Amino acid sequence: MNESISTTTDKPRRRWTANRKQKAVIRLIRGEPVDALARELDVEISVLESLHQTVLWAIEGAVQQHDAPAERIELQAVGKELERLRMDHELLLAYYKKGGVAPLASRRSSD
Repeated sequence: MNESISTTTDKPRRRWTANRKQKAVIRLIRGEPVDALARELDVEISVLESLHQTVLWAIEGAVQQHDAPAERIELQAVGKELERLRMDHELLLAYYKKGGVAPLASRRSSD
């Protein structure tokens, strides 16, 4: 009997864990060829390409979410400034209607 002869199919497949997936995608991002990596890890090329694309989409989404809070804070600040200007405008109009000086009227000095 030739029990000492082993083939690649005799090797037990390693579990495809999140850690292994992460390391594989990092290697792809660094530029390793997908076909060589697929052979080494004993997975389909399509699986690696799908993981790679999913990670790229996740990165893009994370970047967009990271930018959103800064934009939201700026928008809130602009909204507060707009509300302050509206209140100033209403106060000036009320003052003018009560007989005060027109807000945009030019005054002459009493020289």
